[in-house]
Amino acid sequence: MKKTGRIFGLIIFLFAAQMAKPVVAADPKIEKGAQVNLTGVLTKGIMAVGGETTGWLLEYQTSAGTQTIQLDPTSLKPDKIPQGNVAVKGEIVERSYLQSGPTLVLKAAKIRSKRVKKV
Repeated sequence: MKKTGRIFGLIIFLFAAQMAKPVVAADPKIEKGAQVNLTGVLTKGIMAVGGETTGWLLEYQTSAGTQTIQLDPTSLKPDKIPQGNVAVKGEIVERSYLQSGPTLVLKAAKIRSKRVKKV
């Protein structure tokens, strides 16, 4: 009887541990015309041959790992654009560059600083 109780307890424990896993948001759809909310690290001063860049790069996480996308903040006031950890809301647009061809860019409508929680 003790063995059955231990097995039952183990099953209950494993079930509870599975239920306690954090809920992970679905990966954002990065396609032309999509409205997205991304959280990541924003860097300015990015350069490319022929000027084929917005100069801003957002690095964010998905289930596939770290991803990057160019960011176009031209609709925002330059002095109001934070760097570092940010949350960005905007639309995915396509830019056509001479050498690199069609490139997806996040046209930012809103950017705000985001505090990183220390674990």
